[in-house]
Amino acid sequence: MRPIYIGCGGWSYWQVDRAYQSSTDQLADYATVFNFVEVNNTFYQIPSLADVKTWRNRVPKDFHFSVKCSREISHYHPLESTESNFQTMEKMHEICKLLQAVALIIQTPPRFQPTEQNLSKINEFFAHYKDSKIDLVWESRGENWTSSHMREKLRDILSKLGISHCTDISKIPPVYSANLSYTRIFGLGEKNQWEFDNTGIRVLHEQALELPRPTYVTFHTQRQTYDAARLKAFDETGRLINTTGKYEVNSMLVAIDEYRKYPISKQELLAAHGWKIIDVSPDKQVRANQILAKLPDITFKSKKELNLSLEKIFRGSGQKRLEDVF
Repeated sequence: MRPIYIGCGGWSYWQVDRAYQSSTDQLADYATVFNFVEVNNTFYQIPSLADVKTWRNRVPKDFHFSVKCSREISHYHPLESTESNFQTMEKMHEICKLLQAVALIIQTPPRFQPTEQNLSKINEFFAHYKDSKIDLVWESRGENWTSSHMREKLRDILSKLGISHCTDISKIPPVYSANLSYTRIFGLGEKNQWEFDNTGIRVLHEQALELPRPTYVTFHTQRQTYDAARLKAFDETGRLINTTGKYEVNSMLVAIDEYRKYPISKQELLAAHGWKIIDVSPDKQVRANQILAKLPDITFKSKKELNLSLEKIFRGSGQKRLEDVF
C-alpha cells in the first residue's frame, strides 16, 4: 500500500504533559509521534543554515521534512522571474538540501488570480526549476482557480512542468501530482477554526488514499496536533481515538480549558469553542455549538458555575440525556 505521511504545520504546537515528555526538545518530542513535519517559519524569515542543520540532527533518519517557501517569492513578488526571487530560491534549495526535504511548498495568496499574465508567470518561473532536485509543490488559493475549466488548464500546465498541485482535500482534490501528492488541511470552518469528527477522519483517509503518489498530509487546523494524531492512528490501526480523552461534561470542559478565560459569556463560548468536537460516548460525537447553544444566556463567573449548567444539559433533573437529544 502507498505510504501516507501525516504531520503538522510546524512542531511548536506540539504540547504534552511534562510526565510524558521524552526530552526538553520540542522537535525531538514531536518526532516520537509523527514522522513528518512542514516547516512553516521559513515563510516568514530565512533561518540560518546552522539552525537548519540542528533540525535534521534532532530527528530520526527516516523523519521527513517539507519546507514552506519564503513569502518574498509567493506573496511579495508572486512567481516573478526576477534575480531577487531566483536568489531566494537558491537559499530555499539550500535549506531543503540540508533537511533532505521531500518538497518545497509555494503557496500563493487569493489575490494572485488566474489571469493570462499570471499564468504566463507560472510557466516562466517554474520552467527555471523543471530539473530541480527538490520536488516543487504549488498551492493555488482563491475560488477562481477551482472552476472545471481552470483546473483543466492547471493540469496541463503543471504536468508539463512537473510541479505537484496542492489543495485542501477536505474541500477539493489537487489536479496533478508529479513525484508525490501533497495536501494542506485547514478544514471547513472560518479560516482554520475546525476540528474533524470521526466521519471526517474516515473521509480524509479515503481521500488521501485516492491520491496517486506517496502522499503527505499536513494539518493546519486550530487543533492540528489532535487531528493529525487521530488520522495517523486510524491509518495505522483502523481505530478512531477519542478527541479529548473524556466524555460528556468532562469532554466539554477539557475542550474549553484549552483557552481558559473567566468570566465568559455564552456568546464568547460559542465563538471560541463552538467548532470543536465533543465526545458524548465511545460511538457518538457532537459539535460543541450544539451543546453550548443550550446554555442560559448569561456570563459565567467561574468554571464551577459553567460546569453546573453543563451538567443540567447532559443529565439534569427532568431532562433527556444528551445522547437522546442529538
